[in-house]
Amino acid sequence: MEMALSISGTPIRLTYQRWCHITENHDELASYFYEVLNAVENPDFILQGKKCTFKAIKLLSPQKWLGKLSRRQSIRKSEYFRRERMKTSEQSE
Repeated sequence: MEMALSISGTPIRLTYQRWCHITENHDELASYFYEVLNAVENPDFILQGKKCTFKAIKLLSPQKWLGKLSRRQSIRKSEYFRRERMKTSEQSE
């Protein structure tokens, strides 16, 4: 089992049993275990889905991306955008 912290600070567990279940239906993801965890911790952007869902998106290349669906009731978007501004300012220094 591996764990990642979402941008809202929620620990997300990815058990090997769950990973096997995911890759049974999406075998193209089999080699992307750690990239999925990275998408949870460091998404490139977040999309709002239907109702109270959010999708953390991680770009792998210009034509490949990973998405992780979250059904939390609330997500600290302001925290995400604050972290993104900090990353941008650190990169420009």
